[in-house]
Amino acid sequence: MNHSFLTHTHFSTKDFSLKTRFNRWKSSLIANPKIMGGEVVFPDTRLTVRHVGGMVERGELPAIIREDYPYLTDEDIQFAHLYVKENCRVERSSKH
Repeated sequence: MNHSFLTHTHFSTKDFSLKTRFNRWKSSLIANPKIMGGEVVFPDTRLTVRHVGGMVERGELPAIIREDYPYLTDEDIQFAHLYVKENCRVERSSKH
């Protein structure tokens, strides 16, 4: 029995599940020019996905993010980070 094949198949299934959940999550996001200038926001909020993903990019812990935004799930925070990495450029302030 080829165990490496089984392991690879298991990870492929896991990755597919993650990608499916991510795509389902992404389809729930709102992009409306009348809300936050058209930036992508979480449903029923004015909270941008870029803001939350940027917080994670800068090293903020999910528990701290949830203190400010208790309606976000762990998956919201994780997927916001992935979304930002794939779709947005997070501005970094430069000090001169």
